[in-house]
Amino acid sequence: MRHILELEAVDDHLRQRARQFQKHEMTPRRWKLQACAKSPYCARIIGLRSHNRFDREFVKPNIDFSRANEIGSRGIFYVYYLASGIYECQRVQSWRESVIIFMKVNNRECLKISREEALLCLSKIGNAASE
Repeated sequence: MRHILELEAVDDHLRQRARQFQKHEMTPRRWKLQACAKSPYCARIIGLRSHNRFDREFVKPNIDFSRANEIGSRGIFYVYYLASGIYECQRVQSWRESVIIFMKVNNRECLKISREEALLCLSKIGNAASE
């Protein structure tokens, strides 16, 4: 069974415009790309690297425009279908703020966990694989 996760892409219209400028090798004059919020993402954690960094595999979203406002600054959702595993997700809360959350998805439930719990789960999986 797969779980569905929706993350809103705040200020997605600015990201789309920035991609157009980059594609055509133009530089924008009157607005700053730094003002854009970060993009939401969801990545399955498949292992550990050195210094407690995660080895991640990014999940490709389906993008839902059905609730978007006129200019696309709000209401655009990235929809992810998640299989069982541990995930790191970036949820955008406003154009200035984003939060990284960790989730453990089982066949029947999806639990929000801390980074330390994610590390612990991965170390248990690594220990079980080495035995």
